[in-house]
Amino acid sequence: MGLISDYNQFGLYNAMEDQMFLYYPRCFRVFVRYSGQNISAAMKYIEETWENLYPEVPYEYYFLDEDFGEQFQADEKRGIVFTFFSILTVVIACLGLFGLSSFVSELRIKEIGIRKVHGASVNSITGLMLGSFLSLVAIAIVIASAGSYFFAGQWLESFAYRADIRWISFVMAGLLTIAITILTVSFHTIRAAQVNPADSLRDE
Repeated sequence: MGLISDYNQFGLYNAMEDQMFLYYPRCFRVFVRYSGQNISAAMKYIEETWENLYPEVPYEYYFLDEDFGEQFQADEKRGIVFTFFSILTVVIACLGLFGLSSFVSELRIKEIGIRKVHGASVNSITGLMLGSFLSLVAIAIVIASAGSYFFAGQWLESFAYRADIRWISFVMAGLLTIAITILTVSFHTIRAAQVNPADSLRDE
């Protein structure tokens, strides 16, 4: 009789349970721990030993780390799918934001010209244009962060052992979103702010 350290037999979805290991001389199942070096020689030695002990039983083997890894294949596949669609969503959002900034810049081209006539600088006009976009993005970040926190918490509830959701992740995601917005919108806003007022107001 003896004791061993606790370990997860059925993955992290379930809490550790009490277990009892019984010895059966004819169970034909052996767990072997090796150093991880020279695996081919180790496997050959194990096979030869098995055939000497149980010549009537076919020799079959598998690795426990691969067996445990299969328990999380579904989560890994979901992670890949979510990552792909997240990148696709960001690309589509950037394209939409790029088109919207172009439309707004053309729509406000005469307003920009009037502001330049009254002494507004390119930086002030660019800041004004960016401000209208960033305010909407800030609202979207708050809504998305709240939704992400709720749904991520619901998903993590399915694990008996889980990591805490860190607020720094939402801060970094928000800063990255703001940076992408600035880079995407700045192209059209700076170009519109640099237009000669005489060209934008000549039809008035």
